[in-house]
Amino acid sequence: MHGCHAGQDTLYGTVSIVRDPAYRRLWVSGLCSNMARWMDLVAVGWIALQMTGSPFMVAVAAFARSAPMMVLGPFAGIVADRLSRAHLLLVTQAGGAVIALAFLAMFALDAAGYWPLVALEGAFGILWSLDFPARRTALFSMLGAARVAQAVSLETVSMQIAKMVGPVVAGACLASLGPAACYAVMVAAFAVGLAATLGLRRRIEGSPAAHPAPILATLASGLAAAWASPIARAVLLLAVILHIWAAVTLSLESRNARPQGYRVEKHRASTYASRTMIWSGPLLALFIGYHLAHLTFGTVHPEFVEGDVYHNFISGFTSWPVSLLYITAMLALGLHLFHGTWSMLQTLGLSHPRWNPLRMAFAAGVTALVVIGNVSFPVAVLGGWLRDDRAEIARVGPASR
Repeated sequence: MHGCHAGQDTLYGTVSIVRDPAYRRLWVSGLCSNMARWMDLVAVGWIALQMTGSPFMVAVAAFARSAPMMVLGPFAGIVADRLSRAHLLLVTQAGGAVIALAFLAMFALDAAGYWPLVALEGAFGILWSLDFPARRTALFSMLGAARVAQAVSLETVSMQIAKMVGPVVAGACLASLGPAACYAVMVAAFAVGLAATLGLRRRIEGSPAAHPAPILATLASGLAAAWASPIARAVLLLAVILHIWAAVTLSLESRNARPQGYRVEKHRASTYASRTMIWSGPLLALFIGYHLAHLTFGTVHPEFVEGDVYHNFISGFTSWPVSLLYITAMLALGLHLFHGTWSMLQTLGLSHPRWNPLRMAFAAGVTALVVIGNVSFPVAVLGGWLRDDRAEIARVGPASR
């Protein structure tokens, strides 16, 4: 009986959400945006293949579409919390319509090119990386915590409908009318979504914090919350185990292929990063162990407080030796990551004198992004840009009041 009542409550909650006109408009807006997204996914693959005849160039175009989501994903939620969600949704819908119009004009005027296609796909990726968190926070502001679970379920239904309808519509347009017609439909979808979003500002704005936490502090808290998930830990641990297994296997195969060493060893093609992989890997494994003991379990953290992630973060990095250890480890990670990214692209087939400079630049860019981002945390604490004001108030005490 209890389960029956729970099911009835869930059904009633879902029906009450659907009866809300503002929610229906937001749902339609999301459906249109997701439909355009899936249409574009089909269109970009087909167009890139027609232009270049290369499956790899299809992958490059798809990567340009997805890369902004990977890079901007950790920051997009912070942006959605600090800016007007209504304005952000209007910008993403209007921006999508403008980009689809640019595609439409490009194909209607027979002026399409592969690299303009890649650039426009990158712009699409930036907009979509902002659209998703803005919609999720808008749902919470509109319906509250009690009904947000049912609303997210309905949003999932919207995504599945768009996943089924969008590729079919794109395929039909491409097969019978061409790319211009496909992007004309996308312009219409964005226009409908934009019209549905207008007038929702009062319902989705929420109450912004008077003094929002620093961006780096927000990122640190988010990463710590994600790490607290047992599933996230299990996946990361499995990835580390597989990575170590692959590294040991490759090293043994390389050694067995030439049991006798070179009399004179000259490095013609290898890089310093590749030659130090055998050392940077074990050093990073040791660092990961220390990192877990320091910020996860607290066994080597003298001021560790169970559950107080921000305090542990700040107090841990106020120690110069600890921060220098982290920074040094991130430099070793940079060498490791540079060679790994370079080798990954080579495995995917991007190994040609024409593409090697691009491969080098991409590997260096990814490495710089990760290393600079990670190093910024201890540097921000040591520089005083991040601090635990609660600890300062407790230290000063009531005498200062």
